[in-house]
Amino acid sequence: MDISYRAKLCELIGLHRFGFPMVLLTATLPVVLEDWFRDEMLAKSAIIVRDRTIKLNCQYQVQQVKPGRGALEERTAEVIRQLDRDMTGHQKGVIYCRSKKQCEAIAEEIGCGFHHSGMSEKDRVEAR
Repeated sequence: MDISYRAKLCELIGLHRFGFPMVLLTATLPVVLEDWFRDEMLAKSAIIVRDRTIKLNCQYQVQQVKPGRGALEERTAEVIRQLDRDMTGHQKGVIYCRSKKQCEAIAEEIGCGFHHSGMSEKDRVEAR
């Protein structure tokens, strides 16, 4: 399949080998490439949502973090503190972490609850 119009798309192939959950956002993947993309990403059961790319109630951010021990957690905490100052009313945010340990550490750092698969059902309900 010729995807030369999106050379960077090929750079995503192989991400599955890291064994982490992924959320992939694109505004330009043609329907005819969905099967190819699923095959290359080893994501046969992936859910593909096609919707407007502009939503009034959603905002996505991707930020590059300089390397260094604890740099990711530190930058995440900075961004969350800024968002907390900027958000109003009942606005909410979601942070996706690479591990349960990281999830708990960031939640403690910014003073919020957390939710992950290692929790008891009781703790999950309380976290919502």
